[in-house]
Amino acid sequence: MTAAQKFQLGWKEIIDPVIFLTGGIGAGIEQARNRYPEFGQGTEGYAKRFGALYANRVSGVLIGHVVTQSVFHQDPRYFYKGTGSFRSRFQYAAKRKIDRLRSCQRH
Repeated sequence: MTAAQKFQLGWKEIIDPVIFLTGGIGAGIEQARNRYPEFGQGTEGYAKRFGALYANRVSGVLIGHVVTQSVFHQDPRYFYKGTGSFRSRFQYAAKRKIDRLRSCQRH
């Protein structure tokens, strides 16, 4: 894959609805636990937490996937399932995460 194709794949991951959903859930959990109290409470505090989580994810994708894989000539295609129903993509992502956690525990 070319660097431009890797960026396009990264962009698809950044705008994937699952990323927004998990960011929203994470922001809700952080707000309920009052994590980062300097963000405050209410809608404004939730929005700040969501923005921070989403920005962290975007930078992780751009730096951790797009740039790194371009520099080291890695093929990222097997990490992302860009088509299919929400359910099939969610199941695929959950299975990949579980498999990754299991492989980390073995090492």
